[in-house]
Amino acid sequence: MNREGYSVGYSYYSRIKALKFIKYARINIIIQDRDGDVEIVGLDDSICNINYPFSIITYTGLPKEMRRAALYEVVFKSMKYLSVANDWDETEIEQVNKSIIEDEYVVPISYFKRKKSPLKERSAELNFTLDFDCAQFFWKFFNRDNRLENSILIYRSVPVDMLYPIFFDSYEWVNEEEIVIKDLYGEILFICNALTGIVKIDFKPKDRTEEELRLKLIGFDCNTDELERQKLIGLIFG
Repeated sequence: MNREGYSVGYSYYSRIKALKFIKYARINIIIQDRDGDVEIVGLDDSICNINYPFSIITYTGLPKEMRRAALYEVVFKSMKYLSVANDWDETEIEQVNKSIIEDEYVVPISYFKRKKSPLKERSAELNFTLDFDCAQFFWKFFNRDNRLENSILIYRSVPVDMLYPIFFDSYEWVNEEEIVIKDLYGEILFICNALTGIVKIDFKPKDRTEEELRLKLIGFDCNTDELERQKLIGLIFG
């Protein structure tokens, strides 16, 4: 449940971090397997804890989509309690909640900000969604009129955000059609064509062999068996 709660919390934070009236350095929503009322601890501190009563047995028996919705409902209600306690204007938070529901509880998060191609024919931004078992990275391409041209999935990774800068460190346009993402060491290149949707992965070995780079990608892929991933974890962080 920790991983599932983290994915929901991280995604929700990406939507509320721009709200200036929220002064807390951190808001922890702590799900407790008990009956009773919601408890707010540290209302006037920099870190606020919300203890939320919740049936773990009921939760674990739900299918994935319903578990996701149930966790967001906990977050929505917790923020409602916090809004009332702080006398916040709830309008903006309600808009955030509504947008998440409209996204069917799978929230696109900005990773690389939008950048125009060399001749400014189009622009691109990299987003990702962080779900219980997978983070999906995808390009969104826009034409001169700011209309969406294409949305292209480039990689499905394990949902561990501290790994992302290792594999997605920088990006640049190659020409008007192709854009490339480089890993931290410039050894793994994700090349995407905005028009065809074709994604290529090129290797430029420096300190590692091409085979080692391929193994890193296998370890990072969310479809890799967990036991196999553990064998590769040392290589991933190497």
